[in-house]
Amino acid sequence: MPKFYIGTAGWSYKDWVSSFYPKNQSGSFDWLQFYSHYFNCVEVNSTYYAYISPRVVEGWIRKVTDSDNFIFDVKLHQDFTHKRNFDEQNIKAVRYNLDLLAKEERLGGLLIQFPYSFSFNDPAVKYIQKLKNTFPNYNCFVEVRHASWGNKKAFEFFKEANITFCTIDQ
Repeated sequence: MPKFYIGTAGWSYKDWVSSFYPKNQSGSFDWLQFYSHYFNCVEVNSTYYAYISPRVVEGWIRKVTDSDNFIFDVKLHQDFTHKRNFDEQNIKAVRYNLDLLAKEERLGGLLIQFPYSFSFNDPAVKYIQKLKNTFPNYNCFVEVRHASWGNKKAFEFFKEANITFCTIDQ
């Protein structure tokens, strides 16, 4: 297993044609498959906007079979992070797809990305712990954007909860 994973947020960008993806692509060209030969991980953003079909996830796995150690970091759906309105069916849908990736050793972890307004306070910490408890079998990466999270107490919480703290590049 590599010590470092390097990738981008997504893989399907038309403005990357010529600078990264080949300009002249055949009909069988696959963006993810090509991407997986140059990077060893990707952040999946589409899972934030929609509950993805297991068939789509199985397709991702097939497309990276010849890229050893390639992993997916899956962004948690906005129902959990921005709307904070989810049910058991939503949880099962997310877990099922994470388990598909984990079974094939293609899951890096679950990215839990909060909005800028999500500030550091006791209810926020409890909510993050609730999400970690909802998805206990996965590496959880929490991305918070509010400056109030930049304190010792927050970092200690993440460490004790076995949650990876993420920051954004601005």
